Amino acid sequence: MHFRENKYSTSKERKAAIELYKWSMEERICSKMPKSIKCWKYYAKYQYRKEVNKINKKHIIYIASPYTIGDNFVNVQRQIEAANELLDNGFIPFSPLLQSVYLNAQKERDYHLWLDNDYAFIERFDGVLRLEGESKGGDGEVLKAHSIKIPVFKTIEEVKNYFI
Repeated sequence: MHFRENKYSTSKERKAAIELYKWSMEERICSKMPKSIKCWKYYAKYQYRKEVNKINKKHIIYIASPYTIGDNFVNVQRQIEAANELLDNGFIPFSPLLQSVYLNAQKERDYHLWLDNDYAFIERFDGVLRLEGESKGGDGEVLKAHSIKIPVFKTIEEVKNYFI
C-alpha cells in the first residue's frame, strides 16, 4: 500500500492523522496536514471506517446454558429470556436449545451430535453468553470459545460493555 512508502512518517504522526480524521471527516482538514502525514490520510480513513463498522455491526451472541440438569422447560425458558434481552439491546442471539429441543422431539439424536453442532456454531459468532448453572455442555462450549479466542460473558451487561 502506498502509505507505507512514506519514509518520513512516524508512529506519532500516523496517530495524529488518525485522531485528526476521527474528529473531522472533511477533506479540507486532511489536505492541511503536513506533507509527511498526507499519505496517512487514506490509512486514517480506513481506520475510521473500521471503527464505525465495528460500532454499527450487529453482533451475534451464542447462548450457552444448562439443559439436561434441572427442569428442561425452565432451562429453555431462561435461554428465551436471555435471547429477548439481547434482542432488546441490539444483538442477534442464537439459542441452541430452541433448535435442539424441537429437532430432538422429531427424531432423538445422540448428545455428542448436539455438542459437535454447537461447537461448529460457536466458531461463527462474535461472543458466547454463559448463563449460570451446572452444565458439561455449557462448560465445553466455553472452552471451545476460549480456544478460538471468542469472548465469553457471564451477564448481558458484560456483553453490552464489551461491544457498545
